[in-house]
Amino acid sequence: MMKAGADADSTAVADSDSLAPSVLSSVFGKIPAIYEAEMLAITEQARQESGNNAQAMRGIMANLADSAYKVAEEKSLHEIVSMQGAIVRCSADEGLPYTIAPEAHVLTTLRPELTNVGGAQRVFVQMEVKSDSITKRAYYVLRGKEGDVAVGSMNLPLSTQQEKTVAVIVAPNAPARYLAACSEIHFVSQDTYTQLRPKVRQQQKAWREEYAKEQGLEIINE
Repeated sequence: MMKAGADADSTAVADSDSLAPSVLSSVFGKIPAIYEAEMLAITEQARQESGNNAQAMRGIMANLADSAYKVAEEKSLHEIVSMQGAIVRCSADEGLPYTIAPEAHVLTTLRPELTNVGGAQRVFVQMEVKSDSITKRAYYVLRGKEGDVAVGSMNLPLSTQQEKTVAVIVAPNAPARYLAACSEIHFVSQDTYTQLRPKVRQQQKAWREEYAKEQGLEIINE
């Protein structure tokens, strides 16, 4: 069975420490915070120009959104490049019908697509995962210092040998500070996933509401 912690780094050590892949402290890196900062900047500008009128704020933010998004794209480029080839830690509960290597490697990170002003900005991280499995699907929890931040699932190749598969991890709809806390992909049974899913989604909703209150963003949602 896999091991996490210090052992997760051992397979990534190259001849020189400078050549070793970096281990990500956050699955999604700094990208969510970059986009969130730009959204907050145009929100504050709209607040000042509109005198806190909700309808006027939405109109001003819509006019500023494209330029703010371009700024966020430029600021996130270096982060995206630095994440490619980096390691995401993996761990798993006992008794699963597959084993997963203790680390996955980031192939690419896709920037969020602009949907609507104030809407959720999702980050997509494409990773290469090694596994052997007698089942077609694996379920996981994104964990870190804030606890369970998101749940998801991925396809697995049916094989008794460890083979590579590509998985796409999607950032949940939550404030950036909680996405930054996603430091590990922990695999669980389908039953555990089913039990955790509604709890995690309710927690995400509470985080969004708390964040909106902290930032004074409720007015936009009137």
